[in-house]
Amino acid sequence: MALLVIGLSLGCGKDDPCENITCVNGFCANGDCNCDEGWTGSDCSVKKTPDYMLIKKVVVTKFPATEDNGGGPAWGTRPM
Repeated sequence: MALLVIGLSLGCGKDDPCENITCVNGFCANGDCNCDEGWTGSDCSVKKTPDYMLIKKVVVTKFPATEDNGGGPAWGTRPM
């Protein structure tokens, strides 16, 4: 019985590899941070910027008048 108590108090002898690891935007697994999507760095604190951006649609809601429909400056010219 005494050996069982000693064995239980000692545990398996392995430390938690994530004990002192803080992952700001992610979680720790085996001592390493696994970052959430959009985050990087050793502690997941660096916001990723996209390598590229695909623009699928542009909607123009307001634009300057042109000489043809209002007497304003023509596109690509400066008013004097």
